Amino acid sequence: MPKNEHPVILIVDDNTDFRTMLTMSLQQEGYSVIEARNGQEAIAMTEQELPDLIMMDLQMPILNGLNAAQEIRDRVQSRDIPIIFFSAYGSIGMELFMQIDSLGSAPIEYLTKPLDPQQVTTMVASLLNRD
Repeated sequence: MPKNEHPVILIVDDNTDFRTMLTMSLQQEGYSVIEARNGQEAIAMTEQELPDLIMMDLQMPILNGLNAAQEIRDRVQSRDIPIIFFSAYGSIGMELFMQIDSLGSAPIEYLTKPLDPQQVTTMVASLLNRD
């Protein structure tokens, strides 16, 4: 359950244009958005801000999405944050996504790039219990 009226969403992707587009879309829906460029930054931002939801690319430099999620979920304060993974690699991304059994019981979803704005809005609202 979100901590406040404007849930905070952390977007993690190495593509600046993609982060900007997703940030603008989510802000129009009334969400507060913070951004990270890779998994390492995502871990640091999660510790600083404790977002209500994380949206993270699977494939990134420095630290990929699965490894970052593992570290985030290993921390008590962030183990229950829902995560939406996304990838431009379609079925390859889905195969990677299916290897997440060790990430705990908090909700985890997967989307394929390019993202469908309506699907994103619906999934985010559902995970944040705003439907």
